[in-house]
Amino acid sequence: IEVLTQEFNSLKESNSVTITELATVKTDLENRNRELEEKVTLQDKIQNLNQASELINEGNYEEASILLVSMDRDGLPADLVDRFDELVSRAHPRTANILFNRGVSKYRAKAYDEAIVIFNDCLKYADYDSYFSGDSKYYLGEIALIREDNESAKNYFTDVVDNYNGIAKNYWTARNRLSRLE
Repeated sequence: IEVLTQEFNSLKESNSVTITELATVKTDLENRNRELEEKVTLQDKIQNLNQASELINEGNYEEASILLVSMDRDGLPADLVDRFDELVSRAHPRTANILFNRGVSKYRAKAYDEAIVIFNDCLKYADYDSYFSGDSKYYLGEIALIREDNESAKNYFTDVVDNYNGIAKNYWTARNRLSRLE
């Protein structure tokens, strides 16, 4: 029995070393895999930035904006963050302009459901303090009024009056609409 116990302990020790070695190898492989995934992700982001740049140069601002919004800015090296920000500053204002004009066209055609979607999309790309933000909210308020949703209309017009004085073209109209709703 003593001999068997010694052999068992010997096997146990050698397996323990092997298990420890395997655990170390596993950890090393997981770390290496993580590093490779990060490199692939970075390469994908670089490729998306290049594609967004090409789209902007071709005048496809909406597609470029959609691509940029789908990207995760976090984790980019500083030079790529600067490039990302530059592309956003070139694409988003033009996308907001395109969407705003499309929304106004749908509004005028009384295609209100489509106009709502488009104005909300416009708000994704317009700077908070831009003309497109304020007037998109104004038109959303007008649609709410047409649909007799006075509470939503009041909220939109209040937002325009409180935040877009001197910015939104329809500021005064929103102010008048709001005073009638109160």
